[in-house]
Amino acid sequence: MFIRYFTELSLPRAVVEQVLLQASEELLPGLLEAACDRAGELLEEVGAAAASDREPGRPEVEIGTARRGAARTSLPIARRAAGGSIPDITADLGIAALGSSRTQLSLSALCQPPPGAPQETADRLFLQRVMETAVKDFLDGAKEAIEQRAGPRSPTALGRRT
Repeated sequence: MFIRYFTELSLPRAVVEQVLLQASEELLPGLLEAACDRAGELLEEVGAAAASDREPGRPEVEIGTARRGAARTSLPIARRAAGGSIPDITADLGIAALGSSRTQLSLSALCQPPPGAPQETADRLFLQRVMETAVKDFLDGAKEAIEQRAGPRSPTALGRRT
């Protein structure tokens, strides 16, 4: 399943890029795991997964090398599940300018359901919605962390909401 979500920051692309790329290894795996943990809780809440379906080990999260272009910077991210009900995720985190003082942060993710996942259409659609929630949670967390790390350059830090 393919999922795309984006958010906007009131910061120049160069600031977002600098903050994100300097802290990617430290920041992104934790944000991704928190989002996937919430997805697992949602699956359990509606009975689509049992607590025993939780991943038995730590999933692998790999942050690739950033690819910088004139209009966009792309950072590959992969999460390989260690069993359980959460799909493997292969994603592209994008950083693109929206003028001189705003930036779009996007995530394009391909989620591969785990072996043995239900194949019924209704179950797959539900899993799609759960993973859409996880992608949104991840990007919202990334936005908040970037704004905090950007410090006084961030409109949120100055008391303005974006």
